[in-house]
Amino acid sequence: FHPLSYLISPQISYTHNLILIFVSYIFCCNTRPDSYFFFFFLMIRRPPRSTLSSSSAASDVYKRQGINAEYGEKSKKNGADVDVGVGAGVGARGQGGWRHSEGKGEGESEVLVQLESLIEDQMDRGKIPGLSAVVLSQDKLVWSGHFGSTLPNSTDGPAVSATTVFELASLSKTTIGVAAMLLMEKELLHPSDPISDHIGFDVYNPHFPDEAITVHGLLTHTSSILDAHYNQIDSALIYSRGDPHMSLDEFLFALLDEWGDWYSSASFSRRHPPQRRYAYSNVGSTLAAYLVETVAKKAGLASTFDEFVRKHVFAPLGVHRAGFFVKGLGGERGLVPPMGAVPSSWVGSKKRYESYCFYNFPDYPDGALKISAMDYAKMFGAVINDGEWDGVRLLNHSSVGYIKRGKALFYHEEREGRWMLGHNGGEMGIATEAFFNVDTGVGFVVIATGDWGDGSSAFDRSFAAIEKALMERFDPVGGSEEGLVEQVTPLRWREGHRLAQQSQARECPCGLPC
Repeated sequence: FHPLSYLISPQISYTHNLILIFVSYIFCCNTRPDSYFFFFFLMIRRPPRSTLSSSSAASDVYKRQGINAEYGEKSKKNGADVDVGVGAGVGARGQGGWRHSEGKGEGESEVLVQLESLIEDQMDRGKIPGLSAVVLSQDKLVWSGHFGSTLPNSTDGPAVSATTVFELASLSKTTIGVAAMLLMEKELLHPSDPISDHIGFDVYNPHFPDEAITVHGLLTHTSSILDAHYNQIDSALIYSRGDPHMSLDEFLFALLDEWGDWYSSASFSRRHPPQRRYAYSNVGSTLAAYLVETVAKKAGLASTFDEFVRKHVFAPLGVHRAGFFVKGLGGERGLVPPMGAVPSSWVGSKKRYESYCFYNFPDYPDGALKISAMDYAKMFGAVINDGEWDGVRLLNHSSVGYIKRGKALFYHEEREGRWMLGHNGGEMGIATEAFFNVDTGVGFVVIATGDWGDGSSAFDRSFAAIEKALMERFDPVGGSEEGLVEQVTPLRWREGHRLAQQSQARECPCGLPC
């Protein structure tokens, strides 16, 4: 009954632990002076966060499948995970209990416990329901932590774990760049190729009809293809539960071919011809993915973009639970929490979380990749480490050089004196980022449920504070911008897949606020 027993009794309620502590105090304190300290420490320590603010109802799909009854037991078995690679050991606090891994020593472990406590505190402040984070250094995974709930609108939603699959939103675009580089290495694509040479219909800027759009233009957001018209299409025609209701071919023909049902010259810049001006484009990124799909299909490498990414990007790295389609991950049952973190948002007016479903859209390559942070980190780590991860070469040196110049749909940002490369993502109930310091090779992957704000919201500040703490802990030296030969126009704040709030939108699936 020593008070330390509390640290290894996470499934006992807080009240019962206090009783246990009090009994141990009576029996121990007259003979064990150190118990005075532990009693004081444990009395003021807040209880483990076992649930998040919640509603009485879980997401529709999970109710209909009749599995909510299982959540209570699952949540007890799946506490917050924290693992350390080349770093030190850590005691991790989180939803459902404590886990501990061996490490260098007590002092180092205490520092990491403080880091995890900071993450939890920031999640509380910013209303971040679930989060999975990984820190990389060159080809090594040095730390990972997994916090919060996979279904926060349920009082007993299972905790996030190391294997929990999240949707990545626009962070998905990095796989388009990597996939395109793989085809370039096979000499099936070249940056200067006009895209109409590879796809089954003509795509050109009607305001500059003699200027061909090239592969390089798509991979650098300089194609002159804009999202303005696409963002005006009724969201109810775009968003769907589970998987897209249109193929890439159908979607892009409808939007970009002059005979398409959704065609408009507003999808193209009137002021700047192709390959002249940076303009972030979800549609252009999706066209790059379709280019990968058509070239891969002709070469017999894959029948869809999703298949190419699964087979040629992730499978060589030992990742077999990743993809853009729900059906490819075992359907909705294959993503039942804690296997999947359901996109969720804090609704301030209701003072509770609302969980939606795993949803999709026709331009799925630009924002619908579903994967765990640990598995995505393998591809991202290969980019950091000159194309190689855990002894497997994914990309050659030239391909990585192209990416690190801020191309192939990656981009640069300056943060706290560090010159970073990566991408972010935002969708309804999804917020993601992955960046690394190009000077030191230290970076992070942070994937969460929740919603970005305008850059100054509580959510945004908390997300930034978590990332800053990770870099200060694992990359204290930082870096400089010396030697850079190119400055990239920055993105607008938290550029997401598309604009969700539209006045003319009809009802969207599973309660999505679009």
